[in-house]
Amino acid sequence: MLCILPGSSARADTDLELVARIDGAVIKAVRFLASKQSPDGAWRSDVYAPFKEGDALTPLVMTALLPLPINDDTEAICERGQRYLVELSKRTFENEGGLKSLAYPVYTGANTTIAFHQNRRAEDEAIRAKWVQALRDLQLTEATGWKPEDVEYGGWSYSYTAPTRPEEGAQLATLGQPNLSATTFAMIALRTAGLTRTDSTVSRGLQFICGLQNVRVQQGNRVLVTTADADGGFFFIHADPVRNKAGKGGEGPEASFRSYGSATADGLRCLTTYANQWDADLGQRIGIARAWVEQHFSATHQPGEFPDDRIASRDGLYYYWVASIAQTLQQMGLSATFTRDGSTVQWAESLASELLKRQVTDGYWRNHAVDQREDEPFIATTFAISALTACRAVLVAKTRPEVAQASGGDLVCHARDVNSHGDKLRYEPQLQKNTVGYWVNEKDWASWQFNIEQPGEFEVIVWQGCGAGQRGSEVAVSDGNESVKFKVEDTGHFQHFKKRSVGKLKIKSAGTHELTLKCLHKAKDAVVDVRQIQLVPVDGKGPGRAVRE
Repeated sequence: MLCILPGSSARADTDLELVARIDGAVIKAVRFLASKQSPDGAWRSDVYAPFKEGDALTPLVMTALLPLPINDDTEAICERGQRYLVELSKRTFENEGGLKSLAYPVYTGANTTIAFHQNRRAEDEAIRAKWVQALRDLQLTEATGWKPEDVEYGGWSYSYTAPTRPEEGAQLATLGQPNLSATTFAMIALRTAGLTRTDSTVSRGLQFICGLQNVRVQQGNRVLVTTADADGGFFFIHADPVRNKAGKGGEGPEASFRSYGSATADGLRCLTTYANQWDADLGQRIGIARAWVEQHFSATHQPGEFPDDRIASRDGLYYYWVASIAQTLQQMGLSATFTRDGSTVQWAESLASELLKRQVTDGYWRNHAVDQREDEPFIATTFAISALTACRAVLVAKTRPEVAQASGGDLVCHARDVNSHGDKLRYEPQLQKNTVGYWVNEKDWASWQFNIEQPGEFEVIVWQGCGAGQRGSEVAVSDGNESVKFKVEDTGHFQHFKKRSVGKLKIKSAGTHELTLKCLHKAKDAVVDVRQIQLVPVDGKGPGRAVRE
C-alpha cells in the first residue's frame, strides 16, 4: 500500500491527507474488483443481461486500473484482464459475427483501444490497429450516405454497423442515432491512437460534437455567444427529448434541449483533447463550456436544470458525471480550485471527499438510482476510481507526496508522484502515456521522496520504454549512497514499457530518503520514458517476486 506523509504548509497538509485517503480507497476498490474477476480475466454482471458476457464491462474496468501504480494489487488482475481483451479481440475479428456479437461495439472498441495504449505491447499492435479501423468504420459518414449538412454527420451510435442514412421522412433506428457519449469514447480512443485534428475522422467527429453545444453564432461573423436558451453547455442527442436527460427548455420545435453536467463534461473533454493554440473556433467553444462548468459545478449531484420528473435521470448518471468532469478538468490543467461568483471552489477536494463518503465498506461504489445501471457496482466503482485518480493528480501537482514502504517491504515510485528537475522532463498524464517523459535534455533528472521503515537490500525494477533506434543511453538510479546503472533498451516505442531488473541497492537506515533518476550519457534524441521504479526487498522479508520479462 502507498502511504502519503504530510507536507509543511496547512494547505499541503490537508491535500496530502486527502491523497492518503484516496490511495486507501482506491486500494480497497481494486481489491474488490480483484475478488470479482472471473478466471478468464473478465468482469461480468449478475444483474444486467448486456453486461453478463464480459465484453462491455471488462474494457471499461481496465481503463481505470491500468493508469494505477503496478503493485501486488494491480499487476496480476491487469495481466488477466489484458489476456481477456486479446482473446475478445481475436473472437471479434476472426468470427463471422464480428462486432454484432458485442453488446456495445463502440464502447468496447474505444475502451479496448485505450487499454491497449495504456499497456502498450508490441504483440498487441496489430489488434489495436483493427480496433482503430473498426471505430473509423462505425462513424456516420458519406460511406453510408450521410451529408456534411446532416446534424448526425460525424457522430457514433450504439449500432454494430454504421447506420445508413434513411430516406427523406423516414426515421433512423434508435440504436443508430448518434450521441455525445459514444462519440466521446470513440474520439478519446482515437486520440490515444495518435489521431489529430487534421484527420478526417476527427474533424467529422468535432463537427458533430459542436452541433450539440448550446451556443449562438452572431450574424456576419464567427463570434459565439450565449443566451438564455443557449447557455454554452452541451446536450446528449438530437431530436430525442427522452434521452436528453434534462429535457427541452421550452415548448415548440425551436426550443433547445437543456444543457446538463455529464453531456457538458464530455463535450468539453473532446474539444480540449483536440484543440490547439491556433484554433479560434474551438477556443471560443472551450471558454464558453468551461464557464458553464464553473457556474454549475457540483460534487454532490449532476448539475443542470432538471424538471422534477427527471431527477431520477439526473441522479442515475452521477458516477459518469464525476469521472468525466474530473478527467476533463485535470486534462485542462486547471488547479484544484476555480472562482465562482467571487468565491473559491475547491473542486478536486470536494469531489474526492464526496466520493470517499459514498464508498461502501467492502470497497465498491453503487448508485441508489437505477435508471442508467450505475447500481451495478462494476460501473460505479470504475467511474469512481477514474474520478479519484484525476483528483489525486491535481491535488499533488504542486506538493508531491512522500511514498512509504508497503507492508511487504516494497516501494513503488510511480511517474505520477515524480519531482521533475530541469527544462523538459515531466510527468505526462495522458491516457496513452502516464510516464516520466520528454527527456530530451540529458541534464534534466527526476526524483522521488520516500520513507523507509524496514531498511535492507532491494532489487531495483524499472518499467522503461524507448522508441525504435533510440536505445543506448546510460541511466543511474540512486538513493544518495549507492547507485545502479543500466543501459536503455529499445522497446519499439517510448510507451512500450518493459519491466527490467537493473540491479540492487542497499538502504542502510530507516527514515526519509530521495531516489534519483539521472542520465549519465544520452545516446540519441531522447533518453527514456519511465512509468515507475519499484524497490523489492531481497532479504526474504518481502515477497521476493521474480521479474517477468
